[in-house]
Amino acid sequence: MANYKKQVAGGPLMAVDALGRPTPDTNSGAPVSRENRLVGMFYFLWLGEHGRHKPYDISKITAEDPDIGHKPASPLWGGYGVYHHWGEPFYGYYYSNDEWVVRRHMKLLMQADVDFLFFDTTNAAIYRENAKLVMRVLQEYHDEGWKIPQVMFYTNTASGLTVLDIYDSIYKPGWCPDTWFCLDGKPVIVAPYDANIDKIKATACRAAQTEYFNKIPLDKLRSLYNAFKYRAKDLNATKVTFATTRPTGHGYVAWTAGTDGIICYLKETEVTIVAASTTVGIPIAITGTPSTSSVMALR
Repeated sequence: MANYKKQVAGGPLMAVDALGRPTPDTNSGAPVSRENRLVGMFYFLWLGEHGRHKPYDISKITAEDPDIGHKPASPLWGGYGVYHHWGEPFYGYYYSNDEWVVRRHMKLLMQADVDFLFFDTTNAAIYRENAKLVMRVLQEYHDEGWKIPQVMFYTNTASGLTVLDIYDSIYKPGWCPDTWFCLDGKPVIVAPYDANIDKIKATACRAAQTEYFNKIPLDKLRSLYNAFKYRAKDLNATKVTFATTRPTGHGYVAWTAGTDGIICYLKETEVTIVAASTTVGIPIAITGTPSTSSVMALR
């Protein structure tokens, strides 16, 4: 018997705003849905992941003090670095790991017949546990027969690092595969195009002593990604080279022991990588100004 639930979880959604204006329908001139179009929405996972404190609601703050915009030091703002809501959410103030809220969000998106969700991971944080929570909830609804919005990740800052983290955390272990938004049978990740990608791949192949970039083990690629992950904004390597001994005139930065240990040396805009083993990876995202006093976590 056909599973009727594969249809949308509900009928067309209608609403009336505070001024009495209804949402349009086809009878009032709204266009009919087109078969060759998909609808996607951003979904944010970061609430509560960069600090937790009582909610600061701008709507309520400005109602309490209409001149608050001219008082940046007012305690009503909560201090420097706190996060603010523009208004109270429909389900109340919440953190992104609140499964009760996540389930209700997903039900609304299912009712609205949204096709896919962009997870905003543009700031090099993938919010792993929150992403997996949303995907687990969607997988459950899928397994019950409902049509669900599938998910994809949108990257920007340190995109190469972020994509590797997403791959390791989600796609490699096969986490909730029915929730993956795919094109041509492949899961989609949005990442900036690097015009120097061919040079990067060629350098990586030389460093790893292999002819093909796709044959370089991910752990070797990651070894150098991690070397620059926490200092990416302080390095501007116009030249990245690999050596077996310490170069003359370069400042010592940091090192790790072990079979894949790495030593980094900096000189002005040059970075020289000395590996404790014969194969290393290659950093892709390096920006800023080098500092010989930088201490980096290389594992």
